[in-house]
Amino acid sequence: MIFVDQSYTQLQLGLYDGDVDLSALQILVQKNVEITPIFQLKAGIIGASHFIKIQYKDRCFTEVFACALVEDANCLPLHRAPFSKLQALAINPLPTLSYQFKHQFKSFKNQANINKELQQRISQLSAKGIHLSYNFPSLTQQITTARTVVITDVNKDHSAINTFTIHEYPEEQVIVTNESCFTIK
Repeated sequence: MIFVDQSYTQLQLGLYDGDVDLSALQILVQKNVEITPIFQLKAGIIGASHFIKIQYKDRCFTEVFACALVEDANCLPLHRAPFSKLQALAINPLPTLSYQFKHQFKSFKNQANINKELQQRISQLSAKGIHLSYNFPSLTQQITTARTVVITDVNKDHSAINTFTIHEYPEEQVIVTNESCFTIK
């Protein structure tokens, strides 16, 4: 893997109506889960970023939280926000979908608390849940290895997908966490 020096200040949120073509991105790890025959979930780590795809009946919704927005002429962007405009978000982009997103920037000093929350979420995952983690190689002995973690799960009645992610930037001593929720009506 080729190292790309990125800053958390480059993160951008994109929410799309469609199965976004991610072939231009370096997908490091991904997993697909069939919730039901008409409901599939796919999650992946792309560098220090992630994507979530939800296929429900004949519709696909894609969340990409990355240092570059994805361009796909075949997919309608429902919401896009560069770093300078990232904020807590609650929207109903389609009559059948509500979406919530919130993020936090935390110091590496909070890593123990973040890891404790992460372990609690992992222990509560359902059989249909996804847990992905990728540890990046360290360039020097002085810099801590960065890690990206994605946890996503479906609720019991299959009406909501909840995601929790961790994106670490050791050069800047910042950990970005985010939570998002897709609710299908």
